[in-house]
Amino acid sequence: MAGVLDALRVAEARGGGSVEFLTLEDAAGVFEVTVWPSAYQRIAARVRGLGPYVVTGRVEERMGALAVAAESVEPVKVHRGFPGGPEKGTTPLPGHPPSKMILP
Repeated sequence: MAGVLDALRVAEARGGGSVEFLTLEDAAGVFEVTVWPSAYQRIAARVRGLGPYVVTGRVEERMGALAVAAESVEPVKVHRGFPGGPEKGTTPLPGHPPSKMILP
C-alpha cells in the first residue's frame, strides 16, 4: 500500500518499547498502519515529512477495524521536473507547471 502521511502518534507499548500509529491517505481514502516495537527502531527513522510512503506488512483486525502491521515503511522518491524540462519517463500534469509530474 502507499499513501501520504495524515497523522502520526507514538505511544508506549504494554510490554515496553514504543509503538507508532500512522494514518496514511491514498486516492481511495485513509488507512491505519501500526509499527509494533519489534519493527519500531528499524522503521521510525524513515518516516519524516508527509511522504509518500510504501508500506508492506500484514492486515490485522484491531478493535473491529482493519490496520496494516508494518514490516517496512519506505519513502517514495518523487521525481520532479527541472529547469531544462521534464525528466525522461514523466508526463506533466495537464494545466500544471512541469514541476508537477505523473510518474510512470
